[in-house]
Amino acid sequence: MKITIVHGFFLPVPPLAGGAMEKIWWRLAREFADRGHEVVSISRRWPGLPAAETREGVRMLRVPGRDHSRRLPVNLALDALWSLRVLRHLPAADILVSNNVALPALAPPLRPRAGRLVANLNRHPKGQLRTWRRIARLQAASPAIAAAARAQAPHLAPLIRVTPNPVDLALFPPAPRVRAPGSPITLGFTGRLHPEKGLEKLARAARALAAMPGLPPWRFVLRGPVDIPRGGGGADFERHLLDLAGPLVGEGRWRHEAPEFDAARLAATYRDHDLFVYPTEAERGEALPVAVLEALASGLPVITTDLSCFAGYVVPGTNGEFLPLAAPPERWAAQLAALLAAPERRAALAAGARATVEQLDFPAQAEAMLADFESLLA
Repeated sequence: MKITIVHGFFLPVPPLAGGAMEKIWWRLAREFADRGHEVVSISRRWPGLPAAETREGVRMLRVPGRDHSRRLPVNLALDALWSLRVLRHLPAADILVSNNVALPALAPPLRPRAGRLVANLNRHPKGQLRTWRRIARLQAASPAIAAAARAQAPHLAPLIRVTPNPVDLALFPPAPRVRAPGSPITLGFTGRLHPEKGLEKLARAARALAAMPGLPPWRFVLRGPVDIPRGGGGADFERHLLDLAGPLVGEGRWRHEAPEFDAARLAATYRDHDLFVYPTEAERGEALPVAVLEALASGLPVITTDLSCFAGYVVPGTNGEFLPLAAPPERWAAQLAALLAAPERRAALAAGARATVEQLDFPAQAEAMLADFESLLA
C-alpha cells in the first residue's frame, strides 16, 4: 500500500520538540515501512531538518507551519491554513491518515487521488465532525471519544473504530524499584504543564500532604513542556505552580524538570518514579493520554481522575486508583498519604500495571491498522 500520514501544523517529525501524536505516528510510519509499504510523512518544516528526505524507509516532506497558540479559534484557523497548504503536497496514495481538523473535510473532494481518508481523533471533537462527509474511517482513541463522535455526527457511526494509542513495551520495561534506605518515594507527573492537567490542585494537595505526620520521605517531580508553543500553560503558569508549592520547592519536595524528547532517556525517567499521578481536569479534552500508558507499561501504579477515557486501562485496586473529578486537594492528599504509608499495596498495584497494556505494543497495533486499511481498500 501507499500510505500518507499528515501531522499537525506546529511540531516536527521526528519529534525533536515533543508531541505524543508525532511520536506515535512516526513509530507507526516506520512499522508500516518495515512491512514493505510506501510511506510518506508530512509535518512542519523545522530548523536543521531538510524540506524533503528519506529516513528509515519513510519519505519525509516538511511544510511551513506555525507555533501553537493558547487560543482555540486561532489554532483552528492555523489548522485550516495548514490543511490548505498540505493539499498541494499530497502524493497519490491508497490511504491518507490525517491528524488534523480541517483536512478530513478538504482532502476527499479536492484531492481524491490522495487515498481513502482515515481520520485519527485524539481529542474530544469540537464540531468538526459534521463537516467530515467523505472519510473512510474514524479512529477514536478511546470508547469515550468514540461515544462523543457518534453523538456529534451520527452519520459517521458505522465508520468509527476504537483505536487505542500504542505504547513501546520494549522501551518501557517494568523494573523493580530499588531505593536506598531513607531516599524519598517519588511521585511523578509527565505531560504538558497546563492548567487543564489539574496541577494547581496537585500543588495544593502536596502542601496538605506535607502537613501530615508519620509519612516516609517523598517528593513530586513534574516533567514536561511549559511553553505555549508546545502546549504548556506558559511561564506565568509555571511561576504560579511554584508559588502554590511554596516551601516544598526549597525543601526539594516539588520540582519541575525540562521535557525529555529522547525516547530512551524518557523511559529512564519513569524508572525513577514510584507512583504516577495524573490529576487531569480535561473532562472534554483527554482521549487516552500516552503518558498514562507509558507509566503502566513501566510498572507504575497510576492515580488519576475518574474520566471515562481511562476505563479499562486504569483499574482501581488492580493497577491504580481513581479520584472523582471534583475531589478537593485534601482528598488527593489523603489518597496519596494512604499509598505512601502502604508499601505492600504499592507493590501489588505495580504488579498489575503492565498487564493492562500488553495488547498495545506497536507491532500488534500496526498489524491491526494495516488490516483495517486493507479492508477499506477492498
